[in-house]
Amino acid sequence: MGMIWTIHDPTRMSLLTSIIPRKSILNAMALNSLAFSIMRLVMPALGGLLLAYVGPGPLFIGQALLILCTALTVLLMKNNERTEKQLDNKTFQHVIPELKKGIEHIAQQPVIVVLLILNILMMVSIVPFISGLMPVYAAEVFYVGPKGLGLLISGAGFGSLIGTTILASVGNIKNPIRIAFLIIGIMALLMLCITFIDSYPLALTFIMVFSGLLMCYFSIASSTVQGILEDRFRGRVTGIYMMATGLMPLGSLIAGSIANTLGAQFATGVGAASSLIALVIIIIAFRPLWYFTNEINSPSPEPLDEINKPQPSISTIPATVNES
Repeated sequence: MGMIWTIHDPTRMSLLTSIIPRKSILNAMALNSLAFSIMRLVMPALGGLLLAYVGPGPLFIGQALLILCTALTVLLMKNNERTEKQLDNKTFQHVIPELKKGIEHIAQQPVIVVLLILNILMMVSIVPFISGLMPVYAAEVFYVGPKGLGLLISGAGFGSLIGTTILASVGNIKNPIRIAFLIIGIMALLMLCITFIDSYPLALTFIMVFSGLLMCYFSIASSTVQGILEDRFRGRVTGIYMMATGLMPLGSLIAGSIANTLGAQFATGVGAASSLIALVIIIIAFRPLWYFTNEINSPSPEPLDEINKPQPSISTIPATVNES
């Protein structure tokens, strides 16, 4: 299933952004995340009831039928002429060259590069140190048991629901990179707060806010990447961009090892501190992108080698970047 998802996620994301106007990408991403948040909030309880009364076998059959119906629906969708031309004469022999082109395209897009780095940071230093350690917090920090853990997970789902609902009502975000930096900074500070508290209700509140910001970040980052991509590179770049998700088990291993030795709160503090340090370094390295503006139908930002020139000035940054 893991191998299937590596194909499914980039394909679904590329398909979603190919059938909606660019100005509506953020709203579409937020609505997509909203659906995920609703399922995250509702389905654990509903799934538990169905599992108790029906059993796992019928549930797996039902899930397979739902996936099959979705696949048939997608097959009924028609590619536009431009997409069909891009698919002409493509064989498995083109996989490596096409992948190389995707990497080369990413290397020349500083916005995609910085968001890819931020995604890696999220998957290694942030998400595993909160979401991955929830069972440990429930059992060894707050002593609330399985019911308390269920409430933490539901609280995270509720926070995601609120965050994506607010984001779905927002139009185009003018400074997405700046917002992404700020969201990650706030999330790291929330992690530090959780490190020093022993109040379960307060921790539950922080986790709700954390989860809401998490879903907002992923929606903003994905919509920004999809908004500046050319259609001919969309599938390849999306696949490479989403490879960062595969690093989450590494982050979970690090978080679990530290928590097992020094405790969950200490581990979360390590994740928060390392995230803040990494974030400052990233902001300094990509400081011109602080002024990047997500203008609809605007040209892509300057290639990465231009941004890395010594003593960059605002005048060298293209129309998509300004000080407003």
